[in-house]
Amino acid sequence: MARYSDLSGYTADELAIWDKLVPFEGETLYTYTGLEFSFRFKRYKNGNVGNEIELIGKDRRISRRGLTDAYRLVKASQAPITAPKDIGVAYASYVLPLLVAVGAVDKSVIENGGARRRRRAVPCKTPSQIADEMNAQLEVERAIAHKSKQEYIEAEIERLESLSDDIVKDQGEL
Repeated sequence: MARYSDLSGYTADELAIWDKLVPFEGETLYTYTGLEFSFRFKRYKNGNVGNEIELIGKDRRISRRGLTDAYRLVKASQAPITAPKDIGVAYASYVLPLLVAVGAVDKSVIENGGARRRRRAVPCKTPSQIADEMNAQLEVERAIAHKSKQEYIEAEIERLESLSDDIVKDQGEL
């Protein structure tokens, strides 16, 4: 016999959120910063939807209680939410888009200026490009060191020449 959670502490709206998420299972959603993600429900042996969501491709799970707590915090919030971390629940970056998807939270609550921000692709350097940059930097450092040595040698030659001139003068006076 499967063990089911006690749902007596939930309002009708909170219970409806979980049911409204079922059609979104496996669909691509976006976090506040534009990361793609999808989820699936943990299911009981009889196939019924359980009380946990697993984020596909990530080692994260969101419980019904966590989602409900986030919903309650957003509804109780006096100030606008500028970022998911403002609500202070685990995995808020994933929880808020779930709430927006089912219409439990207005989209304008978490968007700045109504435009979804997309993550920019960061150009990656290949190991050979990194090695080339390091070699170029090393050449620059060697040139600087060589120039410094050359300047030191020239200054030392001038000093020794002036010393030899002084010695020649001193010998001439004797």
